[in-house]
Amino acid sequence: MRVGIVGMGQMGAAIAARFVTHGVEVLTLTGGRSSFSVARRQAAGAIETDLFGLAACDFIFSILPSDTAVPFSESIVPALNAVSRKGVFVECNPLSPTKVRHLEAQITSAGWAFVDAAIIGAPPLNPSSSIIFLTSGPHSERVQSLESFGFNLRDIGGKPGDASALKLLLSGLTKGFLTLANAVFASAEGRRVSSTLESLFEEAAPELWRTYVAGRSRLHTNRARWSSELSELHEFLRELDPKTEIYSDLACDL
Repeated sequence: MRVGIVGMGQMGAAIAARFVTHGVEVLTLTGGRSSFSVARRQAAGAIETDLFGLAACDFIFSILPSDTAVPFSESIVPALNAVSRKGVFVECNPLSPTKVRHLEAQITSAGWAFVDAAIIGAPPLNPSSSIIFLTSGPHSERVQSLESFGFNLRDIGGKPGDASALKLLLSGLTKGFLTLANAVFASAEGRRVSSTLESLFEEAAPELWRTYVAGRSRLHTNRARWSSELSELHEFLRELDPKTEIYSDLACDL
């Protein structure tokens, strides 16, 4: 089996390494990416290729920042059209359901199966830790065989876009909370009361305080990615309620 993984961020590299450990050939694209992406590709044991090399894979996992996911998926369609043996395209990016359905139409027009997937949780620190995928759409069963590689695959049924919607809503609770708390503490710092506020927060809501302390370093190292993700959530919620603005404001705060 041959797997293509696009996106050598921490999560993409962790998934690539998981496949390689199980003897799977993993192909990827790091041309034009940062030296960090190239280093992670090398450490994971993935092989550099081009769009047509990816199209020769059995599975392609797209694990990119929200703002680059759509352009990549559109760019690979000619290569997917060109191959005679069609595989499964697994869309793992935090995108609004409307964008997911747009990509589904593009990918399936090339004869490929399309699976909407949402990766839940941070990149695993332990190589043996399970990685959770929520999947939706009519072809979700095509990826169930990958559980043997240490992935926890949960088919939630429904249509493409449903898994992504859950991912975005969960991000609204987790990343949204951390972003809001960070903005509040920045305001407190401006008024020179941050230390007092921290003590009060820890006393009044110790579990939330621990969550904030544990997550604030990730907020700073993933600022651009989180901002993009919260913007996607804003776009999704605007489809349900045009007056919704809160996540747009939080994305701007990042």
